[in-house]
Amino acid sequence: MVRIKKIFIFFALLYFACLGCMSEKNNDLNKKNFSLKKQVIESDSVTVFIDSVAQVDSVDSLIISQVIDIHYLKNNIASKELSTSTFESKNQYLWNPDSLENIYYGMYMLFSKNTINTQRDSIVHVADLLICSNKYPWRYDNTDELFIGIFTNNSDVIVLDSLKVGLDIDLFYQKLRKPIWKKSNIIVFQLDTYLYLCVKKDKQNKVSFIDITKYKQDVPMEIITKSFKKKLSLNNSL
Repeated sequence: MVRIKKIFIFFALLYFACLGCMSEKNNDLNKKNFSLKKQVIESDSVTVFIDSVAQVDSVDSLIISQVIDIHYLKNNIASKELSTSTFESKNQYLWNPDSLENIYYGMYMLFSKNTINTQRDSIVHVADLLICSNKYPWRYDNTDELFIGIFTNNSDVIVLDSLKVGLDIDLFYQKLRKPIWKKSNIIVFQLDTYLYLCVKKDKQNKVSFIDITKYKQDVPMEIITKSFKKKLSLNNSL
């Protein structure tokens, strides 16, 4: 009888010991999962938040701190004297801020001097910059403009802190992850709910054109790609 009682106590102690080990493992796993859920991967201006352990390799949301400094672009890369600007008609697909009652869309055609060949009196196309403002008349020196889009084939224009024309398309994949649309040499990335980046690559997989545009939510992909192709066509690059 005493021997049976000892055996019973032994197995009881063993059972509770196993429960304790399992509890510690579960706690460790929960802590690990929690840390993964809160993990933040920072890559230049793009911050990728990982929302679940099972999707560590996927990007659930991209937060872009700054697409491009348009005031630096206008005042340090482009030339005010050479650049032109014009009003743009309202577009049903373009993003517009709720905070502005009277919205004016404007397009800068930015140019600079040819710094490569100083012997020739020529200018270089920097970018087409699309903005919106509630100011009228609209002036080049305005500092409260809101970014809507940029289209460029100039390697002096840097977007998202490190991406530019002339880089290998793989660098765009590394920073922006998987594109949402791809056909032939045109690739589309979605940066956030409203912001889309389109690129055209050449036969050497180098990016030759970049377009970033802010659209309204749920704009059809056909509209986005059609707009990009139209811009390429106007530059004889389709």
